[in-house]
Amino acid sequence: MTAASGGNASLAELELIGRPGRLLTDQEYVDSYAAGLDLGDTSAVTANLSLPTGDSTTTVAWKSSDTSWLTDAGLLVRRPAVGQAPVTVKLTVTVTKGTATATRTFDVTIAPFTAADMTYPAGTDLATSFQDGQPQPVTNARLISSHVGEFCCGIGGMETTRGSVDSIPQHDGNAALLFSGEAVDAEPSAASSAVLPASGIWVKPGAQLSYWVYPEAGTGRVSTYVAMDVQFTDGTFLHDLAAHASNGGTSAPTSQGPLLQTNTWQQVTLDVGAVAAGKQIQSVVFSFGSGDLNGQYRGFVDSVALTHPASS
Repeated sequence: MTAASGGNASLAELELIGRPGRLLTDQEYVDSYAAGLDLGDTSAVTANLSLPTGDSTTTVAWKSSDTSWLTDAGLLVRRPAVGQAPVTVKLTVTVTKGTATATRTFDVTIAPFTAADMTYPAGTDLATSFQDGQPQPVTNARLISSHVGEFCCGIGGMETTRGSVDSIPQHDGNAALLFSGEAVDAEPSAASSAVLPASGIWVKPGAQLSYWVYPEAGTGRVSTYVAMDVQFTDGTFLHDLAAHASNGGTSAPTSQGPLLQTNTWQQVTLDVGAVAAGKQIQSVVFSFGSGDLNGQYRGFVDSVALTHPASS
């Protein structure tokens, strides 16, 4: 029989269900829910965990004992190196319904990388030109927004979405990532939005993130202060790490501003592996940052690729 938690019913819940007219109290419900949770085999974890999150009447909250290894959301931050001992983290769940709560703790043992993990050919971890049948961007998934407003049309902040390339020369088909916004106020402006989910990709030495960008010109615009970016499961971003860029700048949008040109496609390649090898990627991100410069910005990004060389 299926329990209220979605897993197999506990013995206590079965006994209660078997009594005609007997309803579970909130405390009995959360106790049964917590007892029925099943994370599978957590004795040698090598991938992110899928954690239940509750429903309209029940809150399920998770807490890691060491977020330098495992986040509260069950995402791996790192794994022990080859030859090192496994690391065990305690993951505690609190189930709440009304004023009733129940807790339960799981031991999650993170397995070290193996020699086989460290041997791989050159490859592409993620690539898209946003055409039909290819990975598509998440729309307006804002992660950071500081003194940045909308370009127009009631968008409510920085825009990142699939757009049609019909008013400028196409780079690779008639679709691309459209970005827009406006830096406002006298304070430094910055914004970042998740564009492509990339959970499960570990940064390898020598990994690179490349893309083509077309910042649109316009009176007072600051469209060149942009960069493709990466959000890691440890909470940091590539723009924080100042990865070297092929045009002489870094991964910080403020560095790209004076280097990029408007009304032309140009390729930028970021040396992700040099500053982030061993980190796990959570998402590929689009970021804007113009410092103290105000103004609108708009443009397109195409042909995004995350690649790595063969192991040495």
